[in-house]
Amino acid sequence: RIRIDFNNGLSLDEWRFFEQHVQKEKLDFVEDPFPNFDIVTDIPVASDFNPLNANSAIKVFKPLSEASPSEAVKRVIYTHSMGHNLGCWQAYLRFLANKKVHDEVHGLYMPGLYFDNPFLFEFKDGFFYPNLLEVNKMIDALKGAKWIPLT
Repeated sequence: RIRIDFNNGLSLDEWRFFEQHVQKEKLDFVEDPFPNFDIVTDIPVASDFNPLNANSAIKVFKPLSEASPSEAVKRVIYTHSMGHNLGCWQAYLRFLANKKVHDEVHGLYMPGLYFDNPFLFEFKDGFFYPNLLEVNKMIDALKGAKWIPLT
């Protein structure tokens, strides 16, 4: 099934057009159609940037951007911020620490997204496992990095 992230890019008219013409049975959910999304729809709506409301029972959770997902959310999808390995690893660790029965991950296994990022997970016996050699290299590189305050 398809997931579409509009990143708050639609107008109400564009949403209505989409809603009338999309094959809804092929959608898993749409994420952040437009700011302050508060209309009733039969399309599952997920929230990332937008505050949760009655129409968004799905939370796309980025651990580097937020403290924790709300307990009221029925479905939590752990993901990264912009696909960098540090964000993927953080999302993976938070998923393991906080996992509930219906929690999911999305986009943590994305080799080659950044050319200088090695793949932090390896596929073996039908499952993905952490590639601890690459994880430790990333951590060592971060320890040796010069950190500059953003203020």
